[in-house]
Amino acid sequence: MNRFVLFMDVLGFSEMVQTNTESNIKQIYDSEFRQTASVTTCLSQSIFGRALSLSSIETVGNKFNDIRQNEINLHLMSDSLIAWTDDASMESFIIISQFAATYSAVSLMLGLPLRGAISVGELQLIELPFNGNNSRNVVGTGLIRAHQLEGCLNWSGVLIDGRCIEELGVSRAAVLQRSDLPVFEYDLSGLDRRENSGCGLVVDWPYCLTKIMQKHENSYIASQFSRHNKRIDLEGVQRKIVNTQKFFDTRRNAGIQAKN
Repeated sequence: MNRFVLFMDVLGFSEMVQTNTESNIKQIYDSEFRQTASVTTCLSQSIFGRALSLSSIETVGNKFNDIRQNEINLHLMSDSLIAWTDDASMESFIIISQFAATYSAVSLMLGLPLRGAISVGELQLIELPFNGNNSRNVVGTGLIRAHQLEGCLNWSGVLIDGRCIEELGVSRAAVLQRSDLPVFEYDLSGLDRRENSGCGLVVDWPYCLTKIMQKHENSYIASQFSRHNKRIDLEGVQRKIVNTQKFFDTRRNAGIQAKN
C-alpha cells in the first residue's frame, strides 16, 4: 500500500557535532530536537485549526525510538526525521504537509534549519533483534524517493514530489486552491542540482514562521543557521543561507496570508 513519506535532515549537522561538546549535543537532542515534535503538534492547532494528537514518545536511555501519533508516524535517526501516513489519501497529504510546514518553522527557530521532501510509495517499519533489543528500521520505495529529492535542495525547504499529485488524482490547480494545504508554487531553477526533482510545489513553512513570529530582523535566517556554534563563512553554507533568504523573501514580498 502506498503512503506519503517525508524525509528531512538538519543542515549543518556535521559542523554542529564537530564544534560542540558531547553534553551540548545531548542537550540539543533531548531538549530541542525532541521537543520540536511535541511543540509542532500544539502549534498546528493555532496555525491550521488542527491539532496532531501525540500519543507517546518512547526513549531508551538517551536514545530516541519512534514517536507514535494518531495521524502520522515519526522515526528519528541521527539528524534525520522520517514521517509517513497510513495511506495516500488527500486527508493524509494535508496532514503530512501541515506537519512538514510547522516542523520546519519550529526547527529553524531552534537553530536547526531543515531540508526535506515529501514523496509517495511503499514503506514499512521492520523490527530486527540486535544485541538483545529490537532495532527499528524504516524501508521502502517512498523513503528512497524522498531521500533522493531532499538531496536536490541547497536551501532550507521541503520539496513535493510530482508523484504525490499523480497519486491524489487531482490537478496542481486543485491542490493550490485548497485553504488547508500549506503548499505553493516556487521557481526551482537554479536551486536544485538535478533534473526532474519535483513538480514546482513546495511546503509553505514561511507562513507558519510568520504566524508564530510576526516580527524578526532581516538577519534572522543567517543567525539561525549560525546557532549551536555552526560556521556560516563557508561557501556552501553561504549559498544555502542566500537561497533560504530568497525563498522566505519571495513569500514575504508576495504578502503571506492564509488562502482562505
